[in-house]
Amino acid sequence: MVNALKDAGFQIFATYPIHTENPNNPVSRGKASFFTSILIFCCKRIADRSAYLDDLVDDIQEKVRKRVKQFIKYGIRGADLTMAALGPALEVLTSYSDLKTIAGELGIVDVLALTNKSVVEESFKPISRDIHSFDGSTQLYLYARKEGMMKIPFDTLQILCKSLNIDVPLSSDLLDKSQSGRHTVYMFNSFDARDLEKSKLVSFIDYIHYGFQQFETGGEKSFWDSLASSPYNRQTILNTLSAISSGIYVEGDRVSNKEDADAKRAQNILAITSDYIPTTNKRTTQQTQLDFDKFTK
Repeated sequence: MVNALKDAGFQIFATYPIHTENPNNPVSRGKASFFTSILIFCCKRIADRSAYLDDLVDDIQEKVRKRVKQFIKYGIRGADLTMAALGPALEVLTSYSDLKTIAGELGIVDVLALTNKSVVEESFKPISRDIHSFDGSTQLYLYARKEGMMKIPFDTLQILCKSLNIDVPLSSDLLDKSQSGRHTVYMFNSFDARDLEKSKLVSFIDYIHYGFQQFETGGEKSFWDSLASSPYNRQTILNTLSAISSGIYVEGDRVSNKEDADAKRAQNILAITSDYIPTTNKRTTQQTQLDFDKFTK
């Protein structure tokens, strides 16, 4: 559709996600893209011109980041956030009649990956200014939890991993594979469903989950002792715990605070950590739902 509009001489300047499908519909189950319809706003392109995507990356990312800040305030999360962020990216891309990459023709997957990269980096800022200081599995877990994507269709998982420039961590027990109809779905395992040994910890989220397990028997001291050999400082660990404890889940067209083992354990540790200062600007679920409804209805 995007290529058809571009070839017909139109420039896209906005995309808006609207929930139009019943989340209990068996056809849409396990396929994130089925839940939302996308409104595309266009205008006639002023002139035909050509460009390489490689030269437009900075401009695209700047435009996307500015809009993503607004979308996050509205409470837009997960796949909807990516779809909304496509608008400013496509505004730049469709202003050119001929657009290529050095490797060849530009595909929609390339656009999604570039957009999602900016979305992830902006969403990650409350945890760390540099998302790439974390290993791939930890990036994926923290972003998925923050955006309410703990159960994720495989096609969405692939796009997300491509945008993070990481391999899909299918060999780790962090992800659990299941089938939803004809579609493959992956669920992130919580700490109590993982088999972790101190000598075999690889990613930062492995260390966090192992620490959660040690907290069960040894309390706060055991948790911090188990993370002593991780490459991250105490403040980064506290920020990570805060992100785990306050993830927002979007289920269908409702925003909910879903209780789970990881969130509860993070909350327990933060509650007894003397140097943790809770943020004072957290939005309530009701406030988030109101903004979410305004944007999607």
